[in-house]
Amino acid sequence: MEANILAFIATALFILVPTDFLLITYVKTASVGWPDQLISYMTSNLLVDVER
Repeated sequence: MEANILAFIATALFILVPTDFLLITYVKTASVGWPDQLISYMTSNLLVDVER
């Protein structure tokens, strides 16, 4: 039985990309703390100054 290599690559990317995104997001939020420290971290690292 011949396997389609592109199907394997597409399946691997379909699984790995969202998993990596969720894992990176979890690690960043877990290292900051939840929820008060996360909110202060997000507001202190904004690129736009909200006071102007």
